[in-house]
Amino acid sequence: MYQDLGLAVDVTEESLRRDLVSTSMQLGYMAVATNNVRGGTLTDSDCSKFKPLNLSSVLSSTPGMAESVKFHQKLVGVPAGQPFRQYSRITVIVDDMVQAGALNLSNSVLRTYDIVAVRPMNQKVFNQVCTNCEVDLISVDLTQRLPFRMKAAMVKAAIERGVFFEISYGCAILDPKARRELFANCQVDRCFKL
Repeated sequence: MYQDLGLAVDVTEESLRRDLVSTSMQLGYMAVATNNVRGGTLTDSDCSKFKPLNLSSVLSSTPGMAESVKFHQKLVGVPAGQPFRQYSRITVIVDDMVQAGALNLSNSVLRTYDIVAVRPMNQKVFNQVCTNCEVDLISVDLTQRLPFRMKAAMVKAAIERGVFFEISYGCAILDPKARRELFANCQVDRCFKL
């Protein structure tokens, strides 16, 4: 099943989100997550304002939409009757240990989201996130020079705790500089210090 867990769209722009969900459904995706990117200390204003779209209105918004969705789901092998899922997600950009320490289940802001991701901005935070923080995803943007080394022991510690890694590469499709950085970051000796 295909899932896009990083729709970068403001939840208040419902028409744009409707278009993205519609396109995702037509392409055979079975889940999307509307991503809210935040940096610094989280406040109550950062709580999720996400409300799932009414899928029947999305399917009826364009002539032939429902048939297109069924065709693409069959094409990619999605089981019949599999529901389309909509999730809320927050990606917290963290650059100090105090912010990293707040990434836990007692954080009332994080509890309002279905998926919690973190983008570490230095080595200490990366190590903390891999070993202690209660997050679902560690997001790494390989289209920019990494501000830390992805040490194999830290990556292994995160994976053993059930944390997944997300590799952002979308910018590399259009930007040659981002593409060069992506390939440079993918070199084993640069990304992983073994």
